[in-house]
Amino acid sequence: MQILVIANKCEAADRASLADIARALDLDNIKTTRLNTAERGESPMVIMPHHPEVPRIWHLQAASAHAGYGVLDGLEWLYHVLEGDTVRSG
Repeated sequence: MQILVIANKCEAADRASLADIARALDLDNIKTTRLNTAERGESPMVIMPHHPEVPRIWHLQAASAHAGYGVLDGLEWLYHVLEGDTVRSG
């Protein structure tokens, strides 16, 4: 599971900071668990994105549809993650 959060309206004067958005969504505590996968020949997996040795499963992208930036960057991150590439996340 990968999560892309696009924070639109970043050009607005009263915008929330990315740190505030991450805290409000509790992104650092997102965990995904795949249990009972032994029947399918898979090993159980727990991903904790705050652990330094485990890649983050989320990306918070600042964007402004009005000014025309950020959305494609976020989609590019998602594309690379789904392709299995190592990318900067956060």
